[in-house]
Amino acid sequence: AAFVPPDWRGFFAIVSGIVAFIILGAYFGLAPAAFGLVFISAMGDRSATLKSALVLALAMTAVATVLFWYLLQIQFPLLRW
Repeated sequence: AAFVPPDWRGFFAIVSGIVAFIILGAYFGLAPAAFGLVFISAMGDRSATLKSALVLALAMTAVATVLFWYLLQIQFPLLRW
């Protein structure tokens, strides 16, 4: 079997997305943190375009807002300035 090197782009995108969530969540709130997490992580997919990552991030931000902020009422500010 031939050696296949790991996909470092995907690994670093996911790790960077998690770091961005922590930083954005601490300073700006849930909505920007969720958007940053999904957008950066989506860019780890080699077939993703900026437009598809943007649409996915917007959709998942809406889902996260409804699920975590409205339904579960997590004590995490939606927006913080």
